[in-house]
Amino acid sequence: NKYGLNIQSSKEDGLMEVIKDTEFIQSIMTKDESLTVCRNNAPMVEFVFQLLLNNVGAVIRGKEIKEDLINDAMQIKNKYNVNDNDITGFIKACELHIESLYKKYAEAKNKSFIAVIEDRIEVLKVLCNRSDTITQICENIYKLFASESAKHVFSTIHKAKGEECKVVYLLHPELLPSPKAETEDEKQQEINLDIVARSRSLSEFIEVLKTK
Repeated sequence: NKYGLNIQSSKEDGLMEVIKDTEFIQSIMTKDESLTVCRNNAPMVEFVFQLLLNNVGAVIRGKEIKEDLINDAMQIKNKYNVNDNDITGFIKACELHIESLYKKYAEAKNKSFIAVIEDRIEVLKVLCNRSDTITQICENIYKLFASESAKHVFSTIHKAKGEECKVVYLLHPELLPSPKAETEDEKQQEINLDIVARSRSLSEFIEVLKTK
């Protein structure tokens, strides 16, 4: 792998495969169940939408992020006085919100918390493509980040620690390591995440590369 480490899945004779993300939905619909892990939340959103539209059970794990996303949406809407049906204005407000955070904490030694917020903002921007109003964005958050289980579970690598599944997809491995990892500790955490992602599979491990 990119770190020069010998990382193996839980099952030594397991199948390993690499596909493009344009092939992802077709691939996952052939599986009885699966676990998809990704460095960030935002890349998973559109794929879960596509599965749900095909009446395939899928969910993004994370009760906490669901509540945070709702709070972010309402905070941005109110802070920048965005009308409920002004999706274009909401996207611009999301971008201004992130810019303001980076300016506010420009001198902070640890900016990892901003990266977490930035990922949530990216989720909101993706949801804008599937929503006509900010209210609908919030409704879609509840739909995607449901608490009940589903055949196909999507999760950040952080939340997948300790989880195992026969079929595991690593979505957009190019996101590892994060370019925002600056200190040695942060870089080591990125290596640890890669190890976690690649050791969740009991039988089949599939990398899903981003289409350029």
